[in-house]
This record gives sequence, structure tokens and C-alpha cells, in this order.
Amino acid sequence: MHLRIGTRKSALAIVQAKDVVLALEALGHSAELILRSSEGDELHEKPLPSFLGKGVFTKTLDHALLNDEVDVVTHVDFQLNIYLQLLKFL
Repeated sequence: MHLRIGTRKSALAIVQAKDVVLALEALGHSAELILRSSEGDELHEKPLPSFLGKGVFTKTLDHALLNDEVDVVTHVDFQLNIYLQLLKFL
């Protein structure tokens, strides 16, 4: 099976996504990284707390998944943990 893995263009996101690719390849699958720049990546001049919790790092990849541009997405671990913690309060 060949999988298109969506991830952000940040160095940390790419390193973590490459670990996923290696794990899939070890199981006999092929995979490619599809890199996307998120809204959060473009907001360099704003302080991080001013836009946390608004999906600025995940929304681009979510749309790619919904539009069948990727088969699966990876998120940097700390971003997903923040998102999951926010879901507890909804």
C-alpha cells in the first residue's frame, strides 16, 4: 500500500513524519511526505499564545485530508496534545 502523508513544513514536523514513513516501510508499505505550510507558520510576527487553539497549525492539513490530497496527516506531538486537551472542555 502507498500512503500520502501530509505534514507541516517545519523541521520538527518533518522529522516526526519521517519516523512514520520509516515505520510504514518496515511493514512493507511505501509512503511519501506531502508538505504544507500552515496559517500558523505564516504568523511569525504574532505571539504564539494569541492564536493557539484556533487550528492555525492543523487546519491546512485537515483540509488536505478532507479534499483527498493526502491519505493521513501527522501533527507535531505537542500541538496534538494541546488540541486533545481543548476537546476535553467542549
